[in-house]
Amino acid sequence: MPKFRKKPVVIEAYRTYKECNIKTLEGTMHANAGDWIITGVHGEQYPCKPDIFMKTYEPVSDAIIAKSSVKQEDIADIMNMINDALKNTEYEAVAYDNTGVWLHVIIDKK
Repeated sequence: MPKFRKKPVVIEAYRTYKECNIKTLEGTMHANAGDWIITGVHGEQYPCKPDIFMKTYEPVSDAIIAKSSVKQEDIADIMNMINDALKNTEYEAVAYDNTGVWLHVIIDKK
């Protein structure tokens, strides 16, 4: 069977912290707390489970910083503090997202 690779496309996404229903092109889909809500290349939205999201997408740091209301040097300081706090654990902070209300840190196993 032929194999295919996804084209590299930049999408917007945020993590929801409450259950909600999302109107998608396929109808209404339920999102659980912790799911990612993705906005596709044509403006369509759909939920994605966290494990699938982490396997499929990676952060685009410049886009995140450009949309941020937090200064880039402040984000770097915050990330350094988080990584220092996690130094003796099996985790490290690998990305960040600022929606203007929350500073989310994505924690991934080393």
